[in-house]
Amino acid sequence: MTRLIVPAALAACLLFLGSARAAEQLGTSQEQLLTTKARVVDLACELTGSCPANCGDGKRQLGLLTPEGKLLVAAKGYAIFVGAVPDLLPHCGQMIWVDGLTTSQFGTTLFMVQRLKDNEADEWHDADQGLKDWSKAHGLKPESDQAQEWYRHDETVAAEVAKRGKLGVPE
Repeated sequence: MTRLIVPAALAACLLFLGSARAAEQLGTSQEQLLTTKARVVDLACELTGSCPANCGDGKRQLGLLTPEGKLLVAAKGYAIFVGAVPDLLPHCGQMIWVDGLTTSQFGTTLFMVQRLKDNEADEWHDADQGLKDWSKAHGLKPESDQAQEWYRHDETVAAEVAKRGKLGVPE
């Protein structure tokens, strides 16, 4: 009987610990899982002092400033190729909890936001507002195959590929 209690207790602890972290590893270079509290900031404002209202109303790259003073570039959201701005902009200037992973190269750290929440006690929600916005604009459900691969069906992406080629080099 003792043998069953120890594995059951261990499994319960692992289940609890597993639910504490929401991020998924992606296999990027030098990735580190990170869950932190941070203030949503306009990167250009932080670096240059040029600070339009509401973090530039979605026209500027956003970042996360940790309580320790580390500035993280919010590189993407949970949905592939979608930036984190649609998820972070409603929180401009506010402290939130973010979960994802960092990758660093040449002294620059990018933070790939996967999930966020307003308070530590709240439930995580996916950073997929960009996907939801695109789906709504195209009359699709976010879970549809076409929306999940929105970049293959987007008119702007198709026009750029036609003009510059798939790798950004004219064919």
